[in-house]
Amino acid sequence: MTAKFPYAKSFLASLETAGKQASTIEQYELTLADFFNYEQHFNETFAKDQLLADLTENDIQAYLAMLREQRQFKTSTLNKCLSNLNGYFSYLFSHRIITTLPTFTIKGQPLTNRQQTTTWPEQLAAWLAMDDLHPYTRLFLLLTTKGYTATEMLTPGFYQQLNAITFTAVEQAFLVKLRAYLQPLQTQSGSSDLF
Repeated sequence: MTAKFPYAKSFLASLETAGKQASTIEQYELTLADFFNYEQHFNETFAKDQLLADLTENDIQAYLAMLREQRQFKTSTLNKCLSNLNGYFSYLFSHRIITTLPTFTIKGQPLTNRQQTTTWPEQLAAWLAMDDLHPYTRLFLLLTTKGYTATEMLTPGFYQQLNAITFTAVEQAFLVKLRAYLQPLQTQSGSSDLF
């Protein structure tokens, strides 16, 4: 890609020197080319002389608002764009190419749709009774709550350990259904293994 923003060659070289991945450098290029294209079309002050000194915090905010409202960028993508812009302007500032840092007071937005922590072991009894969940899924959840890893569960002969585990009445009811499900499979394979 041919970079289309001021001081592109030296900035991109600094990213390479810093050991940034090619995909990261490409993201910087795309963000900065898009930003400067936007500024040339929608910022009359910058478009007139194309002076970096004419870019302000408000210009950065307007660009980010456009990304959010018109392009429907998610918060994580907006934060990445801001990070790319901040890296570029920090480079220019540290090399005394600009005397102010237009991204200085702009902070990334917190992610609002963080994964909520579930307490799924508390729901285990209900899940074990759900016949629409595959028996292997329910068995895996049950054995996970008993502290077993997937590697242990898949070890040949693991089924012998079931006799040493204490199960609740709900868990025992599930195991009865599981044995009925597994019986023809185990007969066909000639193995008593669970998985």
